[in-house]
Amino acid sequence: MSRTLQAALATILFAGAGTTLAKGHAYGHCNKTYEITVTNLTYDQVLSPPLAVSHVPPIQLYQVGEPASEGMEALAEGGDTGLLTETLSGADGICDVMTADGPVPPGSSTTITILGSGKHVVSVATMLVNTNDAFAGLEGMAIPRAYNSASRTVPAFDAGTEINDELCANIPGPACGGTGTDASGGEGFVHIHRGIHGIGDLDPAGYDWRNPVAQISIQRIH
Repeated sequence: MSRTLQAALATILFAGAGTTLAKGHAYGHCNKTYEITVTNLTYDQVLSPPLAVSHVPPIQLYQVGEPASEGMEALAEGGDTGLLTETLSGADGICDVMTADGPVPPGSSTTITILGSGKHVVSVATMLVNTNDAFAGLEGMAIPRAYNSASRTVPAFDAGTEINDELCANIPGPACGGTGTDASGGEGFVHIHRGIHGIGDLDPAGYDWRNPVAQISIQRIH
């Protein structure tokens, strides 16, 4: 399978054969405003600026056990949301795509304002930047009705796109300042991350974690 086709399949997955999706703005009208708050629960892992997307339920940013798309690879290895934003914006079934203004230090939160409706769900992704390719992900959380709020804690996933060598040359976070991209492969599929083991330049006493790594809440504001 070509990389381009693999990326397309992994980025936008459909619930069943023959499913037809209308444009996001025709599905629930995208006329309500929500705040998505991401809180960093780790001791010393900075989260990259989170990306949040509101969409119809059949769409997925990633699927555990399947290869990551090129957009998810860019996010998980370097915190770059540009390719995902470009791929998703204006696509069928997508309501809104937004990225936070800045990273989320340990113990801190950031809030993203996004459009949607009660017929949409929200997915969120953010890199643990002191890693090779770890990300915190929320897949398809239902948007609460009326002005109710909803919250969920999420684990760290391994994108499976880069070897977990824990070498600073391949880690973009403040602990290292490396390139954040590595073409040397990886496990080949998204799975729960195994953490930091001290095999390279990172001390697990500071940079390892126990799941969950983030809390994500949704609140309608308008």
